Amino acid sequence: MSFLSGVLRSCQPIRFYAAKQHQKLAPVESKILEKLEKYFKPQHLQVVNESYMHNVPKGSETHFKVMVVSHDFNGIGLVQRHRKINQCLSEELEGGVHALSITAHTSEEWIKKNGTFNKSPPCMGGDASRHFLYTQIHRILATRFLFYVYKTVQRKISTGNNIRLKYG
Repeated sequence: MSFLSGVLRSCQPIRFYAAKQHQKLAPVESKILEKLEKYFKPQHLQVVNESYMHNVPKGSETHFKVMVVSHDFNGIGLVQRHRKINQCLSEELEGGVHALSITAHTSEEWIKKNGTFNKSPPCMGGDASRHFLYTQIHRILATRFLFYVYKTVQRKISTGNNIRLKYG
């Protein structure tokens, strides 16, 4: 039996709050921790504010990753676990929380993973400079399309052809 499995099987649950050890928690992060703690009584709980990885103002609380290990998940599937967590945090999700990454395990599953969680991938969107580039490309294409339509209509009128407009 490994040390980790011995700790998980003991009566004392592990509580890990990443930011709490070094700094005061922000309000939304604190509320998420409190709700998950109360609702699931987890053996391991970790809440990470990943907003800094996205194109949001500094100090935002919009993107979170929660990792919950609880006996409440025994015998239920992954989708039901996620639904329970979403239901628990429904108020935050309706408010300012834009994204919630959920990892939910039973104690046994967490032991099999050696007490580790996957690292979050980098943000794939929301880069303001990329958005600006896409906007500029869209404007150029729209302008060229309208110019093409204008020239086609002008040519049809000058040659005396009927113009048929199709809708839908």
